[in-house]
Amino acid sequence: MLIAAILILMTCWFLPLLKERQKQQLALQSLEQQLAQEKLVYKREQKKLAWIQNDPNYLELLARDKLDLKKPEEKIFRVEPSPGRQK
Repeated sequence: MLIAAILILMTCWFLPLLKERQKQQLALQSLEQQLAQEKLVYKREQKKLAWIQNDPNYLELLARDKLDLKKPEEKIFRVEPSPGRQK
């Protein structure tokens, strides 16, 4: 009888701790996934920065694209995303 009471008390004591640990593990897993995504974005932005700093042609292309400018001999075709597929 005493052993059963001790087991019940231990269960009542440790069950909330186990649930909290599981909750924290899920939160950690989510944060690790978010970190991995942010690392990918960081790498992509670092590449863009390197291109901007080292490649004048890329910088010119980027500037012309942002300002909607073109060279006299160029033809520009813009493809707009469909309404259902916008980011």
